[in-house]
Amino acid sequence: MNQFGGAKSTAAPAAGAGKSYTPATNTVSPLDPSKFIDLPLKSVEPYNHNCEIYSFGLPEGQAALLPVASCVYLEASENHPNTLRDEKGKPVHRPYTPISPNDYPGEVKFLIKRYEGGKMSQYIHGLKVGEPLAVKGPLPKIKYESASYV
Repeated sequence: MNQFGGAKSTAAPAAGAGKSYTPATNTVSPLDPSKFIDLPLKSVEPYNHNCEIYSFGLPEGQAALLPVASCVYLEASENHPNTLRDEKGKPVHRPYTPISPNDYPGEVKFLIKRYEGGKMSQYIHGLKVGEPLAVKGPLPKIKYESASYV
């Protein structure tokens, strides 16, 4: 029981929570909204019974710099021996939103839930450290303008 009468949480903190870091200084994202680029899997952290935090490497000291309210597409890398294809032979890709701060240097993190029958989530949960995943983005969902609704 916690101080409020509820059960204590056993979930891991979100990326960057409780950790200090020096923000990256790059002004251009190493990601590309017009094509997929391979990023190596750096680490996998358990989160709960069906979710894990996946950290993918970015160039040294650089951050993803995703704008507010944007996502990226994740796809099996063409450089991976097990490329993920749909029934028509086309690559499977899905949108994901990183959980790491946009200026977090050297990596971008995603909280991925494993869905039974989920092609992409099953694929990602099967990756080993060092294996690549293709990333395309940022893809803005809505344009955010600071203080425009004040």
